[in-house]
Amino acid sequence: MVSLVTQLFSICYSDVVAEPNPENLKQNGNELYKQKKYREALAMYSEAIRLVPSCAAYYGNRSATYMMLNKYKDALDDAQQATSIDKEFTKVS
Repeated sequence: MVSLVTQLFSICYSDVVAEPNPENLKQNGNELYKQKKYREALAMYSEAIRLVPSCAAYYGNRSATYMMLNKYKDALDDAQQATSIDKEFTKVS
């Protein structure tokens, strides 16, 4: 997983030296998700969570990605984490 994150990071941020912007990571993850590149999207959302572990939306997006990868326990864990961070959090597709 680390090598995938490193590869994707270098592709997306080859001209940036500082840490990536978590919102950019989320947007990249969203684009990858739309392209059904779920493993790559998962890496983007996971990195966004590493940078900002208090953002419910990042957990919600990663939860949806885990669902697409048939990793239901991980999806449930992230959905519960999202709602524990923000009691009002809901994701409507």
